[in-house]
Amino acid sequence: MLEKLKIECGVNEITKMSKMFNDMKLSKEVNLDFHSTAAGNQNHGVDFTIEILTNGTWPTEQSPTCNLPR
Repeated sequence: MLEKLKIECGVNEITKMSKMFNDMKLSKEVNLDFHSTAAGNQNHGVDFTIEILTNGTWPTEQSPTCNLPR
């Protein structure tokens, strides 16, 4: 599928997409490894999950402004 998209969209766009898929796969593997290791230890009810994001690959969004009432 990615090879077909390379032809249609260009190599640069697909390279970023490929890195995103790799990030998601690595994040899943690291989380599974952490949770299987933490299962032997008592984690005191702490739920910890990480997501690996390669710099410059993922789109960025501006944070919404928060207007607090007085």
